[in-house]
Amino acid sequence: PRSLRSTPPIMADILDGTVVWSPESPSGTPGAASFPALSLILKRSANRGNGHAPVSTEKLYRVPHYEEAAVGRAFGPFNLEQILRFCHNLGCHIATHGKVCLHTPVSKPNDHTNAAVLVGAYLVLCRNWSPEQAAEA
Repeated sequence: PRSLRSTPPIMADILDGTVVWSPESPSGTPGAASFPALSLILKRSANRGNGHAPVSTEKLYRVPHYEEAAVGRAFGPFNLEQILRFCHNLGCHIATHGKVCLHTPVSKPNDHTNAAVLVGAYLVLCRNWSPEQAAEA
């Protein structure tokens, strides 16, 4: 069996070549600005260029009205402010770069799940897709 490192990265075209997703930081996505998907919920994301350091869900997920210990191993979904910030920042990156490649670490399935929810929210809230269309993407 081949290891994940020897397998070529899988790319998923989510939005007609405008938004692409990869489970690893892609090397060689022609013409695409590359960002860790979860970095787009940060306030300064829209002002930063390529080369973000990976951002882990464990450091971003919080429930404002609960103590940290009460959250336990929960990993999402993010709060409305973070979802709206992601949508805004992704829209800014698309407007600036034309093509955006989002990626999440292969070893972090919780990050994959949260990234999928965030991209689905963008498709529904900003591109007027139905929830069914977003789920099929």
